[in-house]
Amino acid sequence: MTPRILKKLSKRAAGLLPLVGYPGEMFIALKEDSYTSALKKEYAHPLKGTVMTGGMSGYYQPEWDEETAWETLQDIVITEFTDWRDPAKGAPILLRKLDTPREIFQAADDLIQGRRRS
Repeated sequence: MTPRILKKLSKRAAGLLPLVGYPGEMFIALKEDSYTSALKKEYAHPLKGTVMTGGMSGYYQPEWDEETAWETLQDIVITEFTDWRDPAKGAPILLRKLDTPREIFQAADDLIQGRRRS
């Protein structure tokens, strides 16, 4: 994935995050000030203007933790569409195909529609 595609996916994901229940804050990446693991390089910087999510994590030694809005949306969707109930039988099971950005966004839309009906 290129930094430009990641920026576009993050912009689209940012609008969906509050609708899928993300309670955290979002901010815009500054030039070479944020990091992401979504790019292939180690310690890669997202492009300036990429929508990021983040906050302090940890108890005794809190640290700043951040990722792109795209990564956050992916994590939420994959968690929601994974069967975690029977770890004795092996790895968790995905309940639907979530291999491409299109499938992730479709699953997010389905998740939002399901919450609106409730």
